[in-house]
Amino acid sequence: MVQISKFNPFTLIAVGLISLTTISSPFTSIFGKRYFPEKDYNCCKQEHLIFYHYYEVKVFWVSLYDGFTKETVNKPSLAGCNILCRE
Repeated sequence: MVQISKFNPFTLIAVGLISLTTISSPFTSIFGKRYFPEKDYNCCKQEHLIFYHYYEVKVFWVSLYDGFTKETVNKPSLAGCNILCRE
């Protein structure tokens, strides 16, 4: 049986923080790409609807970069386009 008092306090703190981070990561999204649908927008280009989905890439709650992914709908919109893209 191993006694906890034999370990360095720094080691115990480090193991505790790593365990806490690993357990909480699915709930706090501290790693990877995360989409924010409230910042999405769409517009039309040549009578085709284009969706822009906003995302952020994070590591340990620090945002490394953000941007938009572009999704084009190949069918022309039936009602026509009232918001044209600037591109």
